[in-house]
Amino acid sequence: MPLSNGGSTAKVFTSGENYLTGHSEDDPDEVPGIVHALGVRSTIATPLHVAGEPRGVLSVVSPTPDYFDEGDLRFLQAASRWLGLVAGRA
Repeated sequence: MPLSNGGSTAKVFTSGENYLTGHSEDDPDEVPGIVHALGVRSTIATPLHVAGEPRGVLSVVSPTPDYFDEGDLRFLQAASRWLGLVAGRA
């Protein structure tokens, strides 16, 4: 997804901050197609770093409101670190 489209994914990439929401439809910065066309209601996202450099965002979405919690976000962060390590060694 291009950074110029904005939305939560672009915000995670540019800020380096994690993202967790159970109501994507209430986020005024979310890309409308994510909410309306895809029906996304819950999102967790975390930056993906390879060799210390930001390379992307790892995100998981659901059509169910309030589907994810802080524990899910911590798991996603761990998965992102692992993927970054693997990618850095490839």
